[in-house]
Amino acid sequence: MNICEHKEFHCMAAFNRLTSEENGPVTGYHVDIKVSCADCEEPFHFVSVPFGMSLVGGAMVSVDGLVLNCKIAPGRLEIAESGRMKFTL
Repeated sequence: MNICEHKEFHCMAAFNRLTSEENGPVTGYHVDIKVSCADCEEPFHFVSVPFGMSLVGGAMVSVDGLVLNCKIAPGRLEIAESGRMKFTL
């Protein structure tokens, strides 16, 4: 039996634009991410992320732990002198 060292990875990301109504203005963005070994195709699971699905909350992982679901936003994230995060577009 060969043991794979998982040196190369494959990442699949599905991006979604969120709207409050069909064909309405974009109100947010969401991404689903899956990772697997490019050599042996073994899937990787996400750790320390709660299970579930939320389009308004923080990052969550699918019930099997293989898909990370999270909101994303355009622009650069910066840390203000106060230590708080701020966004710039």
